[in-house]
Amino acid sequence: MVQGIVTFQMVLTLIAATVLQKIVARWSFGKYILSGKYYRFLPPSEEELRRLSGKISSPSKSQRRKTSHGDSRQHCDSNIRISKHDLDLRLRFSRVQHLDLLNLPFYSEFDWLLNVTFVTVSVFCISSLYELLFPVKAASDCKISIIWYFILATLCLSNMTRITAVYFKQNNSSGERSVCICIGALSFLITMILLVFNPILLDVGIDESFRNFSLASEKLFSDQGITLQTSRSPALLYCTLSAFFAYLSALLSFPSFRFARMYVDASRMVHSVRQNFRALLGLAVISPICCLLWLKPLADALRKASPVTISFFEINFDCLRIILTIIAILTRVAVAKPCLQAYLNLADRRKDLWRQEVGKLTVGEIRHTISSIYSYFAVVAIQFYAPLLFQFSVCCLLKELGNYSCFTTSYCNISAVPYIKKSTLFENKFWHLSHMSNIFNETVNCGLWNFVLFITCLNQLALPLIAILGANFAYE
Repeated sequence: MVQGIVTFQMVLTLIAATVLQKIVARWSFGKYILSGKYYRFLPPSEEELRRLSGKISSPSKSQRRKTSHGDSRQHCDSNIRISKHDLDLRLRFSRVQHLDLLNLPFYSEFDWLLNVTFVTVSVFCISSLYELLFPVKAASDCKISIIWYFILATLCLSNMTRITAVYFKQNNSSGERSVCICIGALSFLITMILLVFNPILLDVGIDESFRNFSLASEKLFSDQGITLQTSRSPALLYCTLSAFFAYLSALLSFPSFRFARMYVDASRMVHSVRQNFRALLGLAVISPICCLLWLKPLADALRKASPVTISFFEINFDCLRIILTIIAILTRVAVAKPCLQAYLNLADRRKDLWRQEVGKLTVGEIRHTISSIYSYFAVVAIQFYAPLLFQFSVCCLLKELGNYSCFTTSYCNISAVPYIKKSTLFENKFWHLSHMSNIFNETVNCGLWNFVLFITCLNQLALPLIAILGANFAYE
């Protein structure tokens, strides 16, 4: 009995939880990722702005009248108005340090997300290595390590939800709310169309998953003496999936727009320094094009060519799609530094844009605008990494729950329905787990997580490309 419970996956999960506890207490991967690698622009001091001789207009009489004798001079200085044309100053910059990050909004969430990511990636790599070395033992183990993949996916969705919820709480963010709602509604419509015509358009097996789920649940109910007379329609499943992906697209909208803006700024920033790095930036944008591998015409054509192209590497086609998706994720992670630095450079660019405008700004407005860019640095870092980490967790779930192996030709049998005998079902101490494994079998998981991964990759490809076109028009 002990040997059946204490498996490799159980031991690995317990070790991973212990390591995570030690990491949180002694080490910070968020600190390693963000501190010491980026430069931020400091807001100009009030004395520096006052020293713009002949370029500062005094406050109006009404402003001086409103200032009481008890107020400090700093309040008066912050109301000094400066012409935008006269902002001929050079912003100082400093390296981002760990102490500068501690007070940023959402930095603790980013730090926790990176720590969980380190543990999850380690669990995934060790589990894959164990499956490669001991395939027979790995096949009989209960895959408890999928808990880490669910935790990582939940953390990513939770952080993106909290950031997106800010747009719905602020009264001056009606434009952002409208964008999220429009993208969500459009995604609902597109997802519904893809689900209705998926036997023709997609190679995900969502219909086979639904039929397999229906047969397995029907057998389970019949074993318990319950007979279902009505036939099941996938309409409820289609509506549920469409609503979830509408919600997911709304969460990914502003991270995608932010990535597009950072890509445009980073490509201009490295244009004169490292010309070959622009190619990597472009590859990072179009790398989710691997979602085309889920299109049925292309998938059928590649499967017919598999004896020459795919079987040569002893990798089946379904696992190849997961590998290419992970490569696409790593490509975007590789350009994180220039993209995040391009965001911090917005402070200097904002100052240059002011000089091209007409009007006046107060000293307080200038300092607040420059400092606010850095104050959202942790939020931007979450918007950059969270979609990629969610995509990675979906890849891990598809590989584990779909029983994919990159070094064998195993695949999901869409016609097989696992069956548990009635006596075993009720005599087993863990009969609830038997229920779940019987209904949510490999076929069901293959279709479900393949579709989730396809829609996620499609969002990661389409939304940044649309935003890049808009950003290019904005620069013109």
